[in-house]
Amino acid sequence: VQPTAGHCDVGLAFHIDEGDLNGVSLGGLNFLAANYTPGPMGDGNWTSGYYVDELATPAQREAMEQILSGQMGGPAERGRALTTDFRGIKYVPMEFKTEGRVRSLKIPDIIDFNIE
Repeated sequence: VQPTAGHCDVGLAFHIDEGDLNGVSLGGLNFLAANYTPGPMGDGNWTSGYYVDELATPAQREAMEQILSGQMGGPAERGRALTTDFRGIKYVPMEFKTEGRVRSLKIPDIIDFNIE
């Protein structure tokens, strides 16, 4: 099915409450997957990139790069298989908030995202 606007702009915001990769804690980090698809998402040909919290330590950055590259499998691997133009990972200031049922993620000059 063709998207209503002919393409899809997809932003998926994440906050990691707890977890680790090979002993490197990732708890408290935020990241955003930004994707553009020129037609139905399942057809591939995505343009994709990630924004990761600039507060990540060098060890956390390495762990996130392994995960987001798809090396660890899971959703990132499936997304990368559909991506033909990967724009990389940028480390930026991020502000994640939880207020009742509302979640928000703000990246200055990039996105102000919230959901209830």
